[in-house]
Amino acid sequence: MLFEKLKSHIKNGTLMDSLVYLILRATGFSLIKSKIKELIIKKHQLFDIPKAKPGFEFPRINGPTLVYGSAPSALIPNGYTSEWNILTANSSQYLTDKLGLKIPDLSLVCTTTFFHPNNQHEINYNIGALLALKGKQTSKLIMLEDEICGERTREKRNKKIKESVDLNQFVYKDIFFLPYAYRFKFVADVLKDKYFYTDALSTGFFTAIFAYYIGGSPIIMSGFSFKNQKHGYPDDFFNSEGGRGDKGRGELTGDLRAVEIILKNKWPFYAAEKQFSVESGLPYWEPKL
Repeated sequence: MLFEKLKSHIKNGTLMDSLVYLILRATGFSLIKSKIKELIIKKHQLFDIPKAKPGFEFPRINGPTLVYGSAPSALIPNGYTSEWNILTANSSQYLTDKLGLKIPDLSLVCTTTFFHPNNQHEINYNIGALLALKGKQTSKLIMLEDEICGERTREKRNKKIKESVDLNQFVYKDIFFLPYAYRFKFVADVLKDKYFYTDALSTGFFTAIFAYYIGGSPIIMSGFSFKNQKHGYPDDFFNSEGGRGDKGRGELTGDLRAVEIILKNKWPFYAAEKQFSVESGLPYWEPKL
């Protein structure tokens, strides 16, 4: 195969160009690319994140709030009543529907679930989550953006994302878009730790922090796990043997740091499952009689 490539380059007069490219790649191209990436990250930390704004007024809730992640362990916690608030992260609504719970009061979903143009890996990564939400219904939907970009580009992307949400019949009463830069600022401000300018929370933990910020208390977390990364909804990419779910979590460091802050501040966060209580150190939810 290498010989055929050489013949083709010689024939097309591109041999020298190819050699220059390989030399640049081997010596400095990757380094330059890395430096550019570092500068972009630094710009985000110094300018984009500190000045970011949500762009809409947050809804308010009060009283006991049940926040669902997508782990297979999700259950209905002790003492639950239909008067509790229910918030779902990403495609965990598949689990709340399966448990027979009411329509979520608020759903926070990453835009990558509905938007992955020309990227087969992103399609494979998100197709299970997308199908799990198809035809579902929520009250308020907050789409968590996944990229820092200019306002014009952002508007175009969000228009396409909304079209995909509607095309997949994910029904909502209200829809909002939360800028990616603000996601970092929000967590850093609430937890009072600028570490989160650089390290993101999982969507599940972001949803739990958000629920507390908008008035929920206590926060009971179900469908969370630091060890089991597979999904409670059909998802071959994550759930198959040797699949993505067997390879760990990208946001684990941020989530663990958030737990430390929650425990230090003695905020009313609880684990609905005993196993997650052990993993996280959060108290196990047992309603007061």
